[in-house]
Amino acid sequence: MEISIDQWLNEMARVMRRSDDGMTVQELCIAMGRGGNWIRGQLLAGMKSGRVGRGARNIVRLDGRACSVPVYYVVKSKK
Repeated sequence: MEISIDQWLNEMARVMRRSDDGMTVQELCIAMGRGGNWIRGQLLAGMKSGRVGRGARNIVRLDGRACSVPVYYVVKSKK
């Protein structure tokens, strides 16, 4: 089922209320019940339209090392 970018951004904004610093692709997949390729495609379309931003979060990997992972967020409108 295909949805519009507006519908997807509304859903993304709804699930992102759980996280103040954005969500990773993996977190978005789990929250939205969609696959990674689909999520990445939607993120790309959102970034091209200027409605999705990208940041980074530091996490600790399973091996104990710290690393930076990309996180995505809905850009607040300037109204």
